[in-house]
Amino acid sequence: MKSKVCHISTAHPTFDTRIYYKECRSIAKEGYDISLLVGSNKDEVSDGVKIVSLPIKNSRFYRFFTKEK
Repeated sequence: MKSKVCHISTAHPTFDTRIYYKECRSIAKEGYDISLLVGSNKDEVSDGVKIVSLPIKNSRFYRFFTKEK
């Protein structure tokens, strides 16, 4: 049985160099079941990393440019 890892980020873009490339892909290459929850517009699987979209509304970019709390 594979161990599962979940990385959650609301402050980084989906394919952030450090988060996606260096951390998540490396974990997937070691055989772990990795999910990346991130502000995105679609769910997908890329290089063994399951990308799960969170509402864009929760992103730092969105909060910075809107008055909504």
